[in-house]
Amino acid sequence: MPTYVLGKDTPETWKQSLADSPAPWVTFVAKHAILHVRRGTVAQITDPKPLTEWWDKAMELQDDLVALERFAPERVVPDIQISAGFMHSGYPFMCFINPSEADIVDLQKLSTKGNWGFFHELGHNHQRTDWTFPGQTEVTVNLFSLYCMEKLVGLPRGTGHGSIKDLHGNMAKRLANPPNMGAFEQLAPFMVLIQAHGWEPIRSTLRSYAQTPASGDIPSKQNSFVIRYGQAAKVDVSDFFTKLGYPVTAETKQALKGFPVFTYAPPAPAGK
Repeated sequence: MPTYVLGKDTPETWKQSLADSPAPWVTFVAKHAILHVRRGTVAQITDPKPLTEWWDKAMELQDDLVALERFAPERVVPDIQISAGFMHSGYPFMCFINPSEADIVDLQKLSTKGNWGFFHELGHNHQRTDWTFPGQTEVTVNLFSLYCMEKLVGLPRGTGHGSIKDLHGNMAKRLANPPNMGAFEQLAPFMVLIQAHGWEPIRSTLRSYAQTPASGDIPSKQNSFVIRYGQAAKVDVSDFFTKLGYPVTAETKQALKGFPVFTYAPPAPAGK
């Protein structure tokens, strides 16, 4: 099939590749991602370099967030029928031809609006059970979507999906009795921490597992996460995570003792 390889091909060799093969699908090969789309979808692309470079940047950001040492590129395949969901992770990560295929190669749209779903599925390929606890599979994955939406696309922090617009409303639901454990309600506490302390503490926390994996049972791993984040942010988040239901131990509280206590305070209702 017609194939463009970043760093090797030029607009001229790409044009020749299209002329040499009548195959109905084409391939774009970046350093960290391989894209497969139908020939008609790329009819207007005369130079695939900017597009493949954009996909490399997206992968580099996701890898950076968790200090992933990449040995092979991700692969993107749209199809008329996929095995699960609207998109799904894995190798390849897959989406439906309609409506998502065109978005894979729409650089203008990717550059200005991003694609939460693409970032989300690639995020699944970066998750670790060290810091993704039961019920959080569809939660911590969205840290990658948030990160790419801000760092790559340039959208304001905490934006990019309609379900995260009401951060404090989601927090109220998460802290309710009983708590709402939906994906975006559970994402809200992480967003609160990012809004308060920036990306570096959560980035440092996630990257720390590449060198020092967590050990023990789930409660032990949860306490390890609280300590790692608190020490990275230099704040005592033990009470914050206790309110979220984490089994924070006396040892964890002691490890964060001396740091200023982090307290979540929702804004007062308008007019008060």
